[in-house]
Amino acid sequence: MFTDQDKARFDREGFAIEEEVFSSEEIALLLHLAQTQERVREAQAMPDREGRPSRISLSTQFTEDVWGHLSRMPRVVRRAEFLLGEEVYHWHSKIIVKDAHVGGAWEWHQDYGYWYHDDPPFPRLISAMLAITDADRENGCLSVLKGSHLCGRINHGRGRRPVRG
Repeated sequence: MFTDQDKARFDREGFAIEEEVFSSEEIALLLHLAQTQERVREAQAMPDREGRPSRISLSTQFTEDVWGHLSRMPRVVRRAEFLLGEEVYHWHSKIIVKDAHVGGAWEWHQDYGYWYHDDPPFPRLISAMLAITDADRENGCLSVLKGSHLCGRINHGRGRRPVRG
């Protein structure tokens, strides 16, 4: 679980990293399901600026599959509540698939730049990411800009976002 020091760093830098929230057995199961389940196989292609595809499955509702349960697991919810300092609710969940050697990039963006247009009641939102395969600079890990959350909302283009109920 996060500490008060992690919370202070989150407030200052805009992100927190906690490793091993899920066991290696759980990650192995998620990887197997990602390779076999319909929701992941049917994720819609979203080309980057160079036309390389990543695939995304987005849902604003809780789904009754393992993916829908991940975002409401107490170990996930409690961590989000601790970092935000208040009760949280589900905004949306997404699965992003970047296929080896062909997966496209997600252009630099601020999540709230998109969410703002969806009329959230307050700009108090948090993203949680779970990588089920190794992610590093060579294969396209998540990159963040420390403190960029303090800049306020940054307008940027609005891409096509597929939604799966």
